[in-house]
Amino acid sequence: MSVSQKEALDVCYTSFMVNFGKRSLFPVGVFLLVCGVVFVVNLKFHPHQTAQTSATPQSPPQTAQETRAHWRTILHWSDDCESSWQSSQATGVDISQLNNDEFVVLVTCNIAAYQKNVAVYYYNQTQKVVKPQQFLTMDEDAQHHLVKSTTDLLTGNPTFDKSTKTLTNLQLSRGAGGCGSLGTYILQNQNFVLKEFRAQLNCNLKNPQIDPSKWPVVLRR
Repeated sequence: MSVSQKEALDVCYTSFMVNFGKRSLFPVGVFLLVCGVVFVVNLKFHPHQTAQTSATPQSPPQTAQETRAHWRTILHWSDDCESSWQSSQATGVDISQLNNDEFVVLVTCNIAAYQKNVAVYYYNQTQKVVKPQQFLTMDEDAQHHLVKSTTDLLTGNPTFDKSTKTLTNLQLSRGAGGCGSLGTYILQNQNFVLKEFRAQLNCNLKNPQIDPSKWPVVLRR
């Protein structure tokens, strides 16, 4: 019932009791008949009022926790990722809006000394498409050879450039840098595709190359 409809019934009842209630043998019955007519007429000419007053607009998320919780209801990342996130000062959610419909969202699950674990999602809000991303990468095996692998959790420091739809992930083998890997991915048809992978496995060089963009190319497409 809307506010105006309730007010109409209250006024009807008050007027009835003041003028007739004390003298009528059936005040309740007459009230129901007269005021019922008032209610039906009010509802007929103001059908939208109930919906307007009952609908409470949702306010946008304000705090870091609210923002993270809001995006989790959309993307549904794992309980393991969420339980590992301990920061209360930052959202751990990096949102890039590509256009009116499309988003790329980087969700930090945990942070170590100099790098972090990040889940990446493609989201189309019009089509209601949520795509957790799988990344082709390369890992060092026991014989110090690089072998291909697939992961849904990037370890390193991934960044996304929405102007070029390019994601780069720098994974360091030590905090001082000079060795590690650099993967470059392009968003194509809602998925990230590996375009180049560079790596410097030797961390004991006398004069290590600090700039990862100059490390040896292992794979290029």
